[in-house]
Amino acid sequence: IGHWESERYFVEILDKILLNAKYCFDCIYGKQTPFLQLANKYNKQYKDGTEMLLYQGVIALEKFVNQTIPNSIIQ
Repeated sequence: IGHWESERYFVEILDKILLNAKYCFDCIYGKQTPFLQLANKYNKQYKDGTEMLLYQGVIALEKFVNQTIPNSIIQ
């Protein structure tokens, strides 16, 4: 949100969308973004992009070694 010129406009739009959202996901990982702060404000379940980053790495490794990585190793 912080990179948009008209941040207030986008926050107003997200306020309306988040009222009916069941879950919120942000691709950015490792920090509480303004989007996740809004999700928290509305008591929505949310995650940052940490798991997405992890599973992108798993898929890349599986393709590189040409085999499936067991969930027990991933966790």
